[in-house]
Amino acid sequence: MKDRDENFTEVPIQTFYEENLKLFGGKIAKALEASRIYPLEIQSRVKNTEDIAYSPHDLYGFRIILANKIDCYKTAICLINSFEILKLKDYYVNHHPQEETYRAIHIQIKVGNEKNIEVQIKTRRMHKRQMLKRKTLGDHYWKRK
Repeated sequence: MKDRDENFTEVPIQTFYEENLKLFGGKIAKALEASRIYPLEIQSRVKNTEDIAYSPHDLYGFRIILANKIDCYKTAICLINSFEILKLKDYYVNHHPQEETYRAIHIQIKVGNEKNIEVQIKTRRMHKRQMLKRKTLGDHYWKRK
């Protein structure tokens, strides 16, 4: 009699996370396209253990970079209408506690029984300003999509 484990193929955990990242990214892209929203760029990543320790509720992160603030709000409305939203923080209206000049919209999306997804929505200008300000380790793992 065969051992039951012989029927299973071991999949590296990173591959599992990368596949989920592609799946979630596809769902977000479809929702945006259906609403005729065309981002300049979408970045994504699987969060590392340090980030998960800081924010244990979301495992995947997305940045949606847009041309202007109006497009940022249109994107936020699209995601609110397309997914189950757990949390929304508008740093255009309510300033970020650590960075007075930071402007973005953060949305936490619930995805099935999986960990949640954090989506940052910001303008290209804000994104460039923040990248120049940071210039530290920590943002090198964001991937361009």
